[in-house]
Amino acid sequence: MSSRQIITVPAGLVGRVRNSVFGELGGAAHDVGQACERWGREQHPEWFVQCLASFDLARALMDHVGWSEARPSVAAQIDPAVYGGLLLAALRGEVEIDDAALEDVEKGRITDPVKVAEIRERSVRMREYLASVEGELGRS
Repeated sequence: MSSRQIITVPAGLVGRVRNSVFGELGGAAHDVGQACERWGREQHPEWFVQCLASFDLARALMDHVGWSEARPSVAAQIDPAVYGGLLLAALRGEVEIDDAALEDVEKGRITDPVKVAEIRERSVRMREYLASVEGELGRS
């Protein structure tokens, strides 16, 4: 019996991962729409292969992280052999959001001390989790 590696998305981060997977799903849907609008699409079903595969993968990952927020939040179990790349993309997307918020803090656009502390804590937590997932997957 072989043991499969599973990555656990902590309950406190599932909502953020879900948010980014929605973004990945939307991007894939956009790509499907662009393929649908191309002249000659009837003769080129291969134009749809990658964008539909990306859409299906994001849709399936949504089934794991949940389409809506659970109360209380629950951890999600992710098979990295199937979803590792997409999970990394989602986590990196959240780090980009954190970076933008940290820039707002540094430039004085966000000054509320409670909000600043929340942004910094959220950023550290996501970066630490991203680093741990990258380590588990042997990627960076």
